Amino acid sequence: MKRKYDVRNKRNFVIILILSIFIIGVFSLFIYKYTHASKIEYEVATGSVLQSVNKDFINTVDDAVLKTRWDDSYNLIYQDKKVNLGKRVIVYDTTTGSIKLYGKFYGIDEKGKVTEENEETVLANTTDTKFYKIDDREYLLVDRQIVNEERSINASNYLLVELDRMGNAKLSNNKLNLKTIAPTKLITSKYVFDIANEKLIYGKKEIDLKKIIASTNEYKPPKDEDENGGSGTGTGNAATDNNITNNTNATGTAAGVVNGNDNQGETTDIDEIKDKVKMTSIVRVQEGLTQADIDYVVYDPYNEYKSVYAEIEKPGKIDVVYLSKTDTHMVINGLTPNSE
Repeated sequence: MKRKYDVRNKRNFVIILILSIFIIGVFSLFIYKYTHASKIEYEVATGSVLQSVNKDFINTVDDAVLKTRWDDSYNLIYQDKKVNLGKRVIVYDTTTGSIKLYGKFYGIDEKGKVTEENEETVLANTTDTKFYKIDDREYLLVDRQIVNEERSINASNYLLVELDRMGNAKLSNNKLNLKTIAPTKLITSKYVFDIANEKLIYGKKEIDLKKIIASTNEYKPPKDEDENGGSGTGTGNAATDNNITNNTNATGTAAGVVNGNDNQGETTDIDEIKDKVKMTSIVRVQEGLTQADIDYVVYDPYNEYKSVYAEIEKPGKIDVVYLSKTDTHMVINGLTPNSE
């Protein structure tokens, strides 16, 4: 019995020793990363543009400092405030035109070769065209000029592209912030980016970006798109609230669309108006007690709409709210609680 007891004690002692070493190792690693990260910082010049972890743009009017955290994310120390920027940071210097990337980015060249960039990556200017996959459904395009096929989208120097699961995309940089509601291709001096299908095209070479760190994009191209071997622009593919979209777009927009190219100001033919209604969409609606917060898109590349408005039906009256074609957000106040 004594020998068995000794064997059991030894086994327990070994287990406790292994657990202790493991805990000490994890704790030591944490201390190392914390102390190492606290020593790493980068200067952010006045006149730089970058985004917080909540996707809010920050324009620096004073010098700032970028500091790493123990979890590999970054903090911006600016005007006595600490702002969390997340694990991947894009800093565009509006004075010099340079771009600095912090964190892990996947650069993709014309041969399909993927280069993993870490820590600080410096692009002295935007004449050297680049393409990066940042994360699942997130991309960065760098070039002097970035346009779509109709040139209704025109961005300079860089463009951040963030897809939702349905293939729609938010496009943003220091001067542009809009959403696509149709399959869209972005064109630079060296490549074409088919957003919804996540295809990067260098001449005749097509690179499937979904195979690079995978993708949760659920967009399915229409049959005619599959047959034609590509996507175009036109009617939308937005993830919408059907009730609100039908009510707002079918009544408010159809009633409020006037042909901007008609000098006489005559209303467009009703069948033509119905076709054009497909080019508008409500992307997101968040209801409050007495208000509705709405993200919308008006797709009008040929400036065919003279004005666009929504009709808000209230008990005994209809309120008209005019929408900006270049904006993508509105808040409707004064609504009745518990009503449709």
